[in-house]
Amino acid sequence: MGHDISDVNPLHFLKNNDAIANFGKLDYLLKDGMHIQNYDGYTNEFLFLIKYYPDLKKYYETYFGISLFERGEGIKRYYFIDFNSSSRGNIPDSSRAFMKNKYIIIGLILHKVKEIDRYVELDSIEAFKNIVKNDYENYKPGLIKLIAKSDNTSIKSSDDEDRISNTIDNAFKRFKSIGWVFFKDDYFELRPSFNRLIVLYEDVINTIDERMNDLK
Repeated sequence: MGHDISDVNPLHFLKNNDAIANFGKLDYLLKDGMHIQNYDGYTNEFLFLIKYYPDLKKYYETYFGISLFERGEGIKRYYFIDFNSSSRGNIPDSSRAFMKNKYIIIGLILHKVKEIDRYVELDSIEAFKNIVKNDYENYKPGLIKLIAKSDNTSIKSSDDEDRISNTIDNAFKRFKSIGWVFFKDDYFELRPSFNRLIVLYEDVINTIDERMNDLK
């Protein structure tokens, strides 16, 4: 899915009428950490990215020193700006999306539950909480320690269950804010861009049992 952008004019796309309708919102979303895919009301922005991807990639590299990426194919295609590269570009810290370690771990556990341990039909946040609390008890000490460290608070066994529930709720909110999941009330769906978490932390997924034990 490589694109040669060496001869691309980074401002070419701005001369087209559909840039007036779509680029302003798209630019804001991408710089805010959103992953754009053909879901959740972002079809126009998604199609705009498909049409002008080489131009837009050159635009962000030229004027902001950041990289726009295209990943996946067909209905699983998505776009995002990578703020984790060695050169973080000319975007203020306040405009970047950061992910707390406790949310990353929740995401990796969610992947393990659904894709590795084959709870493939899981679509309830409350059911996921119960699975973590009851079927992955060996993870709980390490998870609680990580949550306490992230929140800079002490560990109190009396509120372990509430801490895990609240962290899962907040993780889903964080994932939704960048387009990794959709949820409404208790129902949730993973979006194609959730795969980015898996790619970034593949080594952790492969050794997650050992790593959770090490956190105890």
